[in-house]
This record gives sequence, structure tokens and C-alpha cells, in this order.
Amino acid sequence: LIGADRNRIYVEGAGIGAEVALAVAALDERVAAVAAYAPGMTDFNFMTRWNKDFMTPIYESARSAGISENWMRNTLSYFNVSYFTARIKCPVLLGTGLQDEIVSPRLSFASFSKIPEDTVKEYYLFPDYGHSAPLEWESVKRNFYKKHCR
Repeated sequence: LIGADRNRIYVEGAGIGAEVALAVAALDERVAAVAAYAPGMTDFNFMTRWNKDFMTPIYESARSAGISENWMRNTLSYFNVSYFTARIKCPVLLGTGLQDEIVSPRLSFASFSKIPEDTVKEYYLFPDYGHSAPLEWESVKRNFYKKHCR
């Protein structure tokens, strides 16, 4: 973008968008900070066992296209955002709702635990919220960016 301040490039997302934001922060050194709420693609096989109701229509659709559950599990287990998080150097903010029925908080913790120790990182838990971020998340992000970014 013309006129954009390259020292203030922030990426953020929720759910699948959180996974993409973490991967972008790992792969692009221009990212100044990242905020991710409920990233889940860290253990696809666990996710499929933990959230069978969520996966059932996905498996049914795959079967109708001639794709087996086993093939899908093996293929998608390759896409694990925690493989990327070990490369992140910018400040990281992660949030999780403990009532999340789509993405187990365990999966968000897996991404967070792989972020290097010398990287600024903060984790916020929202005990009464699920997969959708609470309104408070917006102020948490804003304060994080102000505190940790150039």
C-alpha cells in the first residue's frame, strides 16, 4: 500500500483466520505484531475426535466426493500451525474462550507453547466465552499493540 507505515503492519484473525495470521507472522518479518483468537489447526486428528458434531457434515461431504475420512485426516494433519509458531519473532497475543465447542483450548495452547521464549507473548483466557471472541477482545488487542509496537 502506498503510504503504509511498514513498521506498523499488524495481522490478526479468529478461528481459521487466527491460524493464517500466525503463519503470516512466522513467514514475513515485516509483521510488527500478531493477534490470534482461537487458532485450532494444531492437531487435526485430536480435533476430529474431540468435535465429532462439527466434523460429521464435513466427512459426509467428503464421502460424497469420494474422499475417505482416513485420507482427509492424514492430509489435513499436515497443516499444523504450530509448525510455524516456532519461527515467530514479533509480539504475539493469543486469546481463547474456555467454552469453545469448535476448537478445544488445548489446540490454542499448543500453538502458544511453541512460540520462542524470547518472543513477547501474552495469552488471554475468557472463561465464559466460546469460539466467538468477546467484545473485550478488541480493547485487549488495542492495548497490546500500543504496549508492544514501535
